[in-house]
Amino acid sequence: MSMRFFKVALDGPHGRREIVVPSPTEVQAGDAAAVEARPGEAIARITEVDSEYQHADALPPTTQTAQMPQPPSFEPVEHDRTNLDQSRT
Repeated sequence: MSMRFFKVALDGPHGRREIVVPSPTEVQAGDAAAVEARPGEAIARITEVDSEYQHADALPPTTQTAQMPQPPSFEPVEHDRTNLDQSRT
């Protein structure tokens, strides 16, 4: 999937502003714009724009995998055997 550019209109308490974000899809453009939104701003409109000669105001959206915390690596754990029933060992 190729990277496209989207103009995202953000409405807030101080009026409307527009930012351009690179994104493979319109939905992910909203995710990228949400990172740049100021408190009280909401996405009002997302419009694809011609990618030629565009300058992006934000980074591309991260993937869901990158956003999720990764589990710790598995390492052998020594078990405390002091509470085990001796008849079972």
